[in-house]
Amino acid sequence: MKDIFKVKDLMIPNVEAATPSVSLRETLKQMIDSKFSQMPVVDETGEITGVVSMESIVKQLYALNIDELNLKTDEFKETKVEYADAVADIFKHLDELAEKNFVLIRDGARVKGLVTTYDLLMYFRKFTEAF
Repeated sequence: MKDIFKVKDLMIPNVEAATPSVSLRETLKQMIDSKFSQMPVVDETGEITGVVSMESIVKQLYALNIDELNLKTDEFKETKVEYADAVADIFKHLDELAEKNFVLIRDGARVKGLVTTYDLLMYFRKFTEAF
């Protein structure tokens, strides 16, 4: 069964790439417009020079210790949040996982947990390794 799952069947072809010389603002806009949280960086010949991701950007911004990081978290939060119950069918939340990369699990108005796309991948990996 392991040989059934091929990377080529899951990959997104013709992925947009950033170039090293464009501004971070332009790269972020490109990432947001294409709905990718990561993007390859290529030189003028198309050779891969690295990857920029939301995670790498946030880490670098934090390391720069810029004043804007003193803004309040409330200014950056998303207020339209989907929640799931712990006993809900995870397949009903696949669209949310695909869009946001996580689903919050709540107990009343309180956070009970979190499921990420990574958690889902590891679950399916464990499930399919038996085959």
